[in-house]
Amino acid sequence: MAIGLRYLIFLLLISSFPANSKWEDGIPMPQAKSGTVATVIGNNIILIGGKSIIDGSPVSEIFDIKGNIWHPISIMPKQLIGTRIVNIGDKCLVCGGFNNQKVTNECWIYDVLLSLWVRTDSMPLARAEHSMIRINNKIYVLGGVGEEPERLMIYNISKKRWSISKYNLPTVRYSMATTKLNDSIVTIGGVQVSSNKVTSVVEVFDPEKKKWTRLKDLPQKIASASATEINSKLHVVGGKTFSPLKTYDTHYIYFNNDWSEREPMPTPRHDMASVNNGKKWYIIGGAVSPGIFSIFSPTDVVEIYSQ
Repeated sequence: MAIGLRYLIFLLLISSFPANSKWEDGIPMPQAKSGTVATVIGNNIILIGGKSIIDGSPVSEIFDIKGNIWHPISIMPKQLIGTRIVNIGDKCLVCGGFNNQKVTNECWIYDVLLSLWVRTDSMPLARAEHSMIRINNKIYVLGGVGEEPERLMIYNISKKRWSISKYNLPTVRYSMATTKLNDSIVTIGGVQVSSNKVTSVVEVFDPEKKKWTRLKDLPQKIASASATEINSKLHVVGGKTFSPLKTYDTHYIYFNNDWSEREPMPTPRHDMASVNNGKKWYIIGGAVSPGIFSIFSPTDVVEIYSQ
């Protein structure tokens, strides 16, 4: 009877997965790196910086999705670690990070067509290991370490102007997974600045209503995971914890006000680059080992999820 019940539960779980959901291997990066950042411009994935097994890597690459090949691009003038990136048309904006172990507020624009880096207006506050996301005509910077990490910074693209919002991040964290969901900003997990402990908290900011709300916590505490929106559902993969010292392959989905598990990511890792081109979700690089061992375990693995 018990075996029959377990089998029935298994069938119900399998039937809840979309039939065509799957993970596949992508073309590995030219160099193993963790902490790299990426964005999509047209049919290209722009990959900036990161940490190799020796040191921070100034080498950046572009992946031609149609051609299925990597190419090097112009080296960024500053070697930034823990920086973040968003796209603005045929350009990408890179802000913040550590420069020689010092948190910076610098911002740079990379012109893909001209293959040219240009310094642009700095953020009002210095941040690293933060989140940066674009919603329509504005770019939002949340959390991280550095100056006043609870403050939400906003960049108006058309006015080319930074401002500081009064709607502070409720749970101040760094190394959060952050994504857009129905034109709201979702922040997942991360490390609390006040206690340096990993959390499972999930908080959402609605830019139109100018309001923070809290969703049901992630089933596990996690930092340095990746997240995206697929068919109006929230997906979260990978990440790490300090206690226990562990790297994860878990894949969670949030839908109908609840979390459930999906197909695990083939390679457990954290601090990955993550981009969604509307057809597939690319999880790029990262570190396989947690804690201090992460500096010795960057990976060149690229895995792609489609549904």
